[in-house]
Amino acid sequence: MLRSLVGSEMCIRDRASMVRLQFVDGKSRKFWSAAREGATTTITWGKIGNKGSTQVKAHLSEEKAEAFVDKEVKSRLKSGYKEVAENGEPASAAPPGFTVDPELKLAFESIDANGEGEVSAKELAVGLAEEIGEEVSLEMASELLAKFDKNCDSKLSFNEFVLLARYIESQGG
Repeated sequence: MLRSLVGSEMCIRDRASMVRLQFVDGKSRKFWSAAREGATTTITWGKIGNKGSTQVKAHLSEEKAEAFVDKEVKSRLKSGYKEVAENGEPASAAPPGFTVDPELKLAFESIDANGEGEVSAKELAVGLAEEIGEEVSLEMASELLAKFDKNCDSKLSFNEFVLLARYIESQGG
């Protein structure tokens, strides 16, 4: 059943996209953003509250520009940056007027075995297997994760998990 849910779409950003990241710890408060339109990327970085520096780069193709942004985003997420919305709020924060489904929240917390607030492919494989009562391979879980991993960090935030759960429900799962 899950095999039919996996498509070829893997962590692909829109043709024109914007990613905003922030890093805040005891001494440092900095931002980094990437905008991509077609084959052109615009990277802006600096201290939060300042204008920052900007670099515009023309790539040979849209695919190369997208790969460049994805690589840079992954690198920064690994070093502790967090994705934020335009207003600086965490990207995973529920939008105003949005009510969190308590059953989905409990399911997410149950699957998030290490309590980091994100679900890895391994955690997803184990959690889905427990939920549907059949083995789910790590490969299949990785493919499902990639389909709904909007920020390409190889993990599902709660909002991304909600999208996956709703999709599975809509497919009769």
